[in-house]
Amino acid sequence: MKTKLFTWLFSAIALVGFASCGDDDNDLPINEVPVAYQNALRAMYPEAVNVEWERNANFYVADFEKPGMDFDVWFGAEATWAMTEIDYGNNLMLLPPAVSSAYSESQYAYTCVVDDVKSYEHTDKAFYIIEVEPTNGGDDIYVYYNPDGTTLKVITQDVDITPVTPI
Repeated sequence: MKTKLFTWLFSAIALVGFASCGDDDNDLPINEVPVAYQNALRAMYPEAVNVEWERNANFYVADFEKPGMDFDVWFGAEATWAMTEIDYGNNLMLLPPAVSSAYSESQYAYTCVVDDVKSYEHTDKAFYIIEVEPTNGGDDIYVYYNPDGTTLKVITQDVDITPVTPI
């Protein structure tokens, strides 16, 4: 009986411990982030507070929030800026008028629910992704837009966008 109780108790504690694990596995303590990267972020976003850093391949990534937005700012070798990703949640109002108009005039505005809205700015391009879920079921749809509102592409697979992801 004691063995069963111990096994059950250990399993419950382990389950709670694993469930509480977040996506902070790659977080770096600030003392492991070179000062050049911290200074580069401060120069671009002096208002950034509560910054969390992580390594992703050859990049240092700074994550911070502003009201209604979550920023991921990527820096490459020698603290050079490589990309900024801004997650707007599902708020289309924060998009440029050309992009929000293009979406509102698309078939997806009438047949889908917005799940997520993101913008990406690279050194050589900028684009927006509106992730939608069809109201009649089916796979999520990812609609890519240029800043001028033209559609770049429409796909049904989630792509992890990094500074080196081909678009």
